[in-house]
Amino acid sequence: MHVVNERAVPSRLRTGARTLTLAVLVACAPDDAGDLGVVTSTTTASDLWQVTLPDGGTVPTGNVDLRLQVTPTDEPTDSAGFEVTLAASMPGMDMGADEAPVSCADASAGAYTCALTLTMTGLWDLDGTIATSPDYATPDPFALRVEAR
Repeated sequence: MHVVNERAVPSRLRTGARTLTLAVLVACAPDDAGDLGVVTSTTTASDLWQVTLPDGGTVPTGNVDLRLQVTPTDEPTDSAGFEVTLAASMPGMDMGADEAPVSCADASAGAYTCALTLTMTGLWDLDGTIATSPDYATPDPFALRVEAR
């Protein structure tokens, strides 16, 4: 934390400076400390599917084959053969925001591989969907976050 030398601040501004500093600290504080880090496991919006990054949340920059594991949260069922899509964007930057989602390849037994391009280091939001059958009208969304290094 930076401490201001109070003698360098005119007395009429000291209270205002403290108030302003406090307001900036409160405005910049995250709602939840977890909001700033990687997210390697989540459930879909319907809570039917668990989506996990089995290789962890740190990936290289550039072209990446990202592996996802999809498992049911409730009753055992086959999670192979789904249509899984993934889009990467960098929060706070204009990186990947205009890119179309990519289709992930069905590797086997609920494992999917997604070919992404992460152009710079930092945190990347991964917004995905799972469609369990071709006639599934609304794909089930999920969100993960990785750190590219």
